[in-house]
Order: sequence, then structure tokens, then C-alpha cells
Amino acid sequence: MNIPIAIAILSTGVAALSAAFTYWRNANTKRAEFLLLLHKAFFVDTTYKPLRDLLDNPSESDVDKLRSHIQEETAELTDFLNFFELIAYFESCRTLRAADVDALLNYYLHLIKVNGPLLTYIGKDQTSFEYLKTLIKRVK
Repeated sequence: MNIPIAIAILSTGVAALSAAFTYWRNANTKRAEFLLLLHKAFFVDTTYKPLRDLLDNPSESDVDKLRSHIQEETAELTDFLNFFELIAYFESCRTLRAADVDALLNYYLHLIKVNGPLLTYIGKDQTSFEYLKTLIKRVK
């Protein structure tokens, strides 16, 4: 093999490795940015805070308030559960990894799973939380 061909092959290999590394680094950066946006939407913005607080607090009055949301099928409850449905969808199509979902939201997914009335509501066929139902089954 002559030297110019060897140099060309080596250069091509180095360029391919460099491109692969750059792609991997950019993909990880984008994934981290996406997770940060999800974190902000759920924990920093106030949209879901009232329902998060109801799930966090096992007081009798908060249990009654959550039951009221469930019975009335409030927009706040639907929005809250639709957030988790979206997360579950992203996990099902591998936009999010299960480890990412667990790190970000496992605590609240567990609270949903152990809340009988809420779990029953999610399980109803007419609520259409199919991805969330599947996600909750794997939550510990």
C-alpha cells in the first residue's frame, strides 16, 4: 500500500471517530436540556404544585381535596395526569430512558401508584391514560 492511500484511510477513520464522538456528546447535551425542561415544568413552574402538594400530604383534608378532584374530573387533575401520560409516552418511544424517568419522577409515580382512588381513576377505560397505566405497573 502506498503512503498517500494509507494517510487517506487513517484520516477518514479519525474523521469518522471524531464525528461519532461529537454526535454522542451533542445527543447527551440535548437529552440533559430536555430533562431540565421537564424538571422545570413539573417542579419549578406552579402549574402542578397544588396537586403535588395534595399527593405529598397524607392529611385527611388533603385526601378529601384529592378525592374531590377525582370525582369532579377537574382540569387541574387532567393536566397533572396528562403530564405523566406524556412522560410515559416519551419513555415508550425511547425519547426518555427509564432511568431518566425514575430519577426525575419516581417519587410522584409511586405516590400515584399507592393512591387507591387515583389509581382507580387512571385505570378507567374512558380516561385513556394507556401509557401511564403501563408506566405505573413498573414503578416500585
